[in-house]
Amino acid sequence: MDFKNPLNDKSEFTVTFDNLNYSLLTKSPVIIDAQKSVNLSIKYDGKSDYPTTGRMIVTTKGLPPWIFYL
Repeated sequence: MDFKNPLNDKSEFTVTFDNLNYSLLTKSPVIIDAQKSVNLSIKYDGKSDYPTTGRMIVTTKGLPPWIFYL
């Protein structure tokens, strides 16, 4: 999934999931240069009893979170 830093400064973004079946293949927090995009690789592990849907929550200091429905 592509995620763009809409800010005018280099920023640190923390990625979390509300379903344990999902995880980020890269390390979190992710540091993204101003106005640049990165590809966030998401891993789905459907082995547990959790639902197949979930939310990816991306946060940074001073702003409300971005929520992506998976």
